[in-house]
Amino acid sequence: MSRIRRPLSPRLGTALVIGAVATIALAGFATTHVAPSASQLATSSDVPSVSATAQAAAGTSPLGDAPADDAGDTDGVGQPAGTGASAEPLAAGGSKSTPSPSASRPAAESDEALAAGITPFPESPVADYQVGGAYDPAPGVNLVVRTAKAFPERGLYNVCAVNAFQTQRADVDFWLSNNRDLLLWDASGAPLADPEAPGEYILDISTSAKRGRIAEIQTRELRDCAARGFQAVELDNLDSYKQSAGAFDLGAASAFAALLTAKAHALGMPIGQKNTPELGWAGSDEIGFDFAVAEDCLADQNCSAYTDVYGTRVIGLEYTDRTTDFAAVCADPRRPSSTLLRDRALRIPGVPGYAAERCTTEPTALSG
Repeated sequence: MSRIRRPLSPRLGTALVIGAVATIALAGFATTHVAPSASQLATSSDVPSVSATAQAAAGTSPLGDAPADDAGDTDGVGQPAGTGASAEPLAAGGSKSTPSPSASRPAAESDEALAAGITPFPESPVADYQVGGAYDPAPGVNLVVRTAKAFPERGLYNVCAVNAFQTQRADVDFWLSNNRDLLLWDASGAPLADPEAPGEYILDISTSAKRGRIAEIQTRELRDCAARGFQAVELDNLDSYKQSAGAFDLGAASAFAALLTAKAHALGMPIGQKNTPELGWAGSDEIGFDFAVAEDCLADQNCSAYTDVYGTRVIGLEYTDRTTDFAAVCADPRRPSSTLLRDRALRIPGVPGYAAERCTTEPTALSG
């Protein structure tokens, strides 16, 4: 069956009017500019970021320093992803000592996207997954994924990764001190942590009222992403409902994702689905996602759940703890056109255990 290709979500069209004021305010960030200072960022939105609030009000986290694999808390992750049927080691970029300016707007855009300040997510991107920190991308990379604590890369398409469904380790005190009722709690009276990410607590999105309050808080991170010059945002831990001990389900997670999708679109940013293949077409048609980041989709044999919906607007991440033959991955026609291999801890170049390879040509056939 041939793969269906769809344009960006129709929700972007409805966001044009809603986001007009916001995007005009952010227009200066849509083209290349010098990265703002910390003091400038502090005044870039009407509400400070969660990280800034937590650090100012509570100091360091009671859980101590974050492990090296905590997204956004260290200086390194992926290397560039490409498209392809052969495997090629990725060149290690040097660590970035200073923030880089934001990306330039690509030349080819629709009038609708220009009017709203929205830069569409690229087809078949050559991606570099830098969720753990920023460093120089390898030649040929045209897209990087970084957290809101980092800065965009000049001349590339930049995606801001946001831990929307769980707390960041650095922000734990903010939630415990000010919003305890927005966390899930276990039978022992402790906040419910993600067993796969110790120190990250699961947000309670079980009711409409709580979803609305949490969305307003998490929108601060989206504003930070937009203010720094990111063109798009990726929502992490969409599948946290699986770790919620039954407190909420995929329906609640989808409703919360739809709130953040509307807010991201109003800020002029396409938004991406992270994992959760069970969403299928609902991810695009009902929530409004514009692209996807799919981890282990070949290992789990569910790549078509993403590629059937988003076409070539999918970044595939396979990991060394489950993949031993990356050449076979690259030759697999079911994989996303942009696929890379990483170590699970997303180490930076030069650190023992670091691994990064990419596929260098298009897959031989599309999934369907």
